[in-house]
Amino acid sequence: MSHKKDCYLTAYFYRKAGNGMRQAIVATAHKILIIAYHLLRDGTPYLERGGEYFDQLHPERARNRLLKP
Repeated sequence: MSHKKDCYLTAYFYRKAGNGMRQAIVATAHKILIIAYHLLRDGTPYLERGGEYFDQLHPERARNRLLKP
């Protein structure tokens, strides 16, 4: 198994882990299958969004999460 920091799928996993570890594993595996399907169907390369994707998408949520005691 490979471990990678600062990537979209890692950030996605940890966002889902709040609902339970098993649910996060299944949700991330499902996301990987969806990505693989679209890559094979369209023949396009995978574009990594980065670990900061969700923070950039909703900066107010990131700010509130960081300010929470």
